[in-house]
Amino acid sequence: MELRQLEYFLELGRTRSFTKAAQNLSVSQPSITKAVQQLEQELGVTLFDRNQKPIAMTPRGQLFFERVSAILQSLQTAAEEVSRLSEQVRCPVRIGLSPWSGYRLKEMLADKAWAPPRHLLYNLAERSGPEVFRMLQTGSLDLGWVIDVDRPRGLRFLPLETQEICCLLPLITGLCQQLNIKRTKVIYPVMVIALTWIFLFPVGMGASTIAQMNGYLESFGSEFRFNMMDMTIGRLPGVILNTLFCIFILPRVCPDKPSVEFRDDLGREVAKSTLSKPREILCYIIAVVMVALMILAGTIGIQVYTVAIVGASALTLFGILSEKEAFQSINFGMVFFFAAILPLSTALTKTGASDVIADAIITILGGSTNPWLISTVFVLVCFVATQFLSNTGCVQVFTPLALMVCVQLNMNPVGIMSLVNIGCCASYLTPMANPGIPLTMSAGGYSLKDCIKIGILPGLLICAIGVVWCSLFFPAY
Repeated sequence: MELRQLEYFLELGRTRSFTKAAQNLSVSQPSITKAVQQLEQELGVTLFDRNQKPIAMTPRGQLFFERVSAILQSLQTAAEEVSRLSEQVRCPVRIGLSPWSGYRLKEMLADKAWAPPRHLLYNLAERSGPEVFRMLQTGSLDLGWVIDVDRPRGLRFLPLETQEICCLLPLITGLCQQLNIKRTKVIYPVMVIALTWIFLFPVGMGASTIAQMNGYLESFGSEFRFNMMDMTIGRLPGVILNTLFCIFILPRVCPDKPSVEFRDDLGREVAKSTLSKPREILCYIIAVVMVALMILAGTIGIQVYTVAIVGASALTLFGILSEKEAFQSINFGMVFFFAAILPLSTALTKTGASDVIADAIITILGGSTNPWLISTVFVLVCFVATQFLSNTGCVQVFTPLALMVCVQLNMNPVGIMSLVNIGCCASYLTPMANPGIPLTMSAGGYSLKDCIKIGILPGLLICAIGVVWCSLFFPAY
């Protein structure tokens, strides 16, 4: 018996209408119906006479209503008294979530292993997606967890675009266990490789980047334009050499054992599963189709989250995963981690930190017209900034600045703009740099010190190769 069921029961008893109860609680009517049915099954009695219009409580339902009302009132009073007596002020975090996601989230917060810090108090509210958006806009909620639909203005969204890492981590951990290989030597290098290859080719987001760069060039009145393969050509040598570096050299820099507690259930979840041959083949087919659709999502006009939801639904529908296993695979700890670091990244942009960086670049250049110096300064500053700002934010800040310098010096801006993208995409060092890094830290047991130590080498390598290659292939003058 859950507190949510009792709250739904009381509201239905007060309104005598499933529709009105659902409206007052801002949940779907089936949620009310299911909660009351489960309550009746647990008690073994009928609480409402549904044949009457409006519905009426049975004598047993009326007795239960009176007792539950008194209990919940006492519970609320006790909570308020304890809160007032608490020596430590607790900071409430108000979270709105749709009913489908509430099951796993509540289970996680009730688990001692996932217990929130003592100074935080999580207030969960089940609401529909539009209602969560409305409450966020009015300040009634601090955080919303919803399926990505039409995005209203005035809210900051954090899309969990970590599909490449999410697809790789279970495979990597499972292979490491079977082959008796230290996961700490494998997970982070593979993550760097995955991030290095993202958006390399002019499809999906890669094509959108080309269009965005040409939009900048046109707005500044430049005669130069990006061809479809220019960005790929500018990045390709660094991507290839960086991949080889991550395969043969970077594992030597990785720690021999986890520095912090890590998530040890990814590979084990796969190992425990025993599927029939047809279902195993079907699982492979679904996985291949999902990966292919994720790669081509931008080209064929579908959202990545839609592909993920359809794939997860297919795995559940065909009995490859149970509903509970699907929910348990969601790493809500990382979701809260993303939500915690997002305001910091936003603050660095809105408080003028990006302007300070831009001014510093101009000071460093000191009026120099040397294209090698300009290229080196821009790529290094972008590399450092992207560890604390989002990739997209860095590109938006530094691309116009680089273009402005090139226009003033009558330089070909294609090489410099390519380097800005290379530097901004080398986000390997901190959890703020890329959502894939917190997932990697959780799966491999890496500390922040480990991340910086491992990520600095491939980051500097791809920047150095980019400077040499882009300066030679896209000459400034």
